[in-house]
Amino acid sequence: MALASFLRESKGERNRPPEPPRIYARDIPEDAKLTFVDFVPSVTHRDKKDRIFYHPFRILIEVANKWLQHNYEWEVINCESVTLLFRHNACSHVSQWDLMPNVAASQVMGQEAAIKALRVWIKRRSDIEHKKDKEDIPVLGYRDFAPERKEGDKIETLDEVVNKINAIIRNGKFDGRIVSVECLPCESSGDLRFDPEATLPGSSDTFVTIVRIYYESGLSSEEEIGIADFVPVHLSGGSLFSRPEFETFDNVMSRASRWLSENPEINFRSAMSIDFKLKSMTTLDTRVLTQTDHAGDFVRIFRIAYTKPFDVSDDVDRSACLPPLPPIYLYSQMFLLKSRNYTDLKRVISDWYTNEIERSDSSNNCANNDNSSGNCSSAPGDFASIGEPSTSKSKCQVLSCETLSVFAKNQTGFEESFNSNRVGARNRCTFIAVRLYYDSGYYIHKERQGINTVNNNNNSFNNKTDKNSHSCDIM
Repeated sequence: MALASFLRESKGERNRPPEPPRIYARDIPEDAKLTFVDFVPSVTHRDKKDRIFYHPFRILIEVANKWLQHNYEWEVINCESVTLLFRHNACSHVSQWDLMPNVAASQVMGQEAAIKALRVWIKRRSDIEHKKDKEDIPVLGYRDFAPERKEGDKIETLDEVVNKINAIIRNGKFDGRIVSVECLPCESSGDLRFDPEATLPGSSDTFVTIVRIYYESGLSSEEEIGIADFVPVHLSGGSLFSRPEFETFDNVMSRASRWLSENPEINFRSAMSIDFKLKSMTTLDTRVLTQTDHAGDFVRIFRIAYTKPFDVSDDVDRSACLPPLPPIYLYSQMFLLKSRNYTDLKRVISDWYTNEIERSDSSNNCANNDNSSGNCSSAPGDFASIGEPSTSKSKCQVLSCETLSVFAKNQTGFEESFNSNRVGARNRCTFIAVRLYYDSGYYIHKERQGINTVNNNNNSFNNKTDKNSHSCDIM
């Protein structure tokens, strides 16, 4: 239920003056190296019909830039649009709305409300980078690319929208370095009209997906974007009396990691796990940009947004081009917060980053090059043989961060790719979780996978998954 409905019923808040957007940054641990900041819209005004309006999304970007200018020790990793839940606090001396970091419920009910916000994931700069002038801090921006209407009720596909974006980039009309790419579902009316700037969720169950690109100000981009989807394989079942079984999310990520290792020219920008309504057990069109979110069967796919250099003409000497980046060994860590607050979540994320990423990076820098050969995988499974990279090119680093809703049962089944009848299910709830995607680096990956001892079976379904590769911490 919308926050506006409760504010309208509260007589004490009817005549409140406009408020600035809220910034949730006070709960960042002092020693944090990786964290996030939420920029939340507030009420701006009411019209004659007593409808309440909130700050549009562009105002949240402006507020985020001001905060980054005053906190220049942080650099942006990626950005995302998130839906935050609030609860009305009637026990307070002043009527107010308190942020709820998580609600375990199949539907948002009672004195609870939702609002769309901007979440900026940030990493603390090194000591050398910290000394740079504030004027050198890049300005964060964004551009929305929506599908256009075609004949009848059809609209453009994801591939058509990406082609339009790349045409703009190639013509030098996109200034700045692309930070992250987001496929954002927007609630639409029956005629597929929508407002990507709206921050107050509506009641429609029909969505149109747009492509939102976050960038940092600078010279024109010399890289085009791409979006790759990895769909869980249907393994068995799916009849009237048989629940279908699909490939787990772990295995889907394994295939994605292999694809990344086979395409080193790709620059990883964003990772997204998206639920698509299942209409057939054999086919799933993930490039459509309209969907109805209601009861039914859903399959969660893994989507990677990336950038890559423009295609090199055949008459250009390739030896004059920059060499490709080292391959990525993709892993993830998921954090599920059930009943505590964001302060605890930020502390756990910070500790994990310090203990896993920074410690692994130090281990990589001290690793010995044994020049041994073998088959190397980018995630659980055996993939094509590649040469061992130099130590300086194999550091462990966070690539992308994602806030997602997980439809699960009793805090189990988070890696399942299939779920059914999300609205009517009694034993399953929607949990809010955070998944961090990171490149383990060659040496940590080598240690995890036992690269010198694994067999050459290329079927990753038959290989046992490393328990530490895609794990979930439940707080």
